Amino acid sequence: MKTCPKCNVKILDDTDRCPLCRHALSGPDGGLRSYPDAVGSIRRARLFENMVLFLSVIAGIVALYLNYKLSHTNWWSLIVVLSLFYVNVVIRYAILGRSGYQSKVYGLLVIALLVLEGIDYLTGFEGWALTYVYPSGIMALDLAILILMITNRRNWQSYMLPQLVLVVLSLFSGVFWLAGWNRSPLLAQISVGVALFTFLGTLILGDRRARNEMNRRFHV
Repeated sequence: MKTCPKCNVKILDDTDRCPLCRHALSGPDGGLRSYPDAVGSIRRARLFENMVLFLSVIAGIVALYLNYKLSHTNWWSLIVVLSLFYVNVVIRYAILGRSGYQSKVYGLLVIALLVLEGIDYLTGFEGWALTYVYPSGIMALDLAILILMITNRRNWQSYMLPQLVLVVLSLFSGVFWLAGWNRSPLLAQISVGVALFTFLGTLILGDRRARNEMNRRFHV
């Protein structure tokens, strides 16, 4: 640790001059910078992201090549590509991304639903994604919002708009059933009920703060 004889302050940084008066410091070396190596951490994270992406690209190309050589009817390699895509999304967006936790939860669940819909389409479009995954995803999002509301109790009313969006999205389960894409009307009805009652419960129990939030959002 070095000392400035003029200012009489101790300097921890690895420097030869006082940052205040630019006078030469005295004393032995040995002061270490106490700042974390943020740049090094960012570089290591970026290297990890890029390594996973590089390996995913190689694995995807190999899967597509083997699929092309072995079978032209069952494109299982596209399922591998979708799975690798989601792994990279989780790493880049959820683990190492800078977005807020709220957008991470919503984004990951929505992307997971889309990936599963794609897998259903690639495996013959038997409808299991729209029958089971879609309504289950709506209920999972409702549960995630409730957990976020409990975690962020001071600003719980800000989650009412996502709840209302889920009510609208849950109605599509009925549309899928009428179109013949959903083979389980009971699960679709449950998802609509969960989304609707969750929103109504928040609106009624939230009282004035909930109504003020709706007025602020929709100017009514």
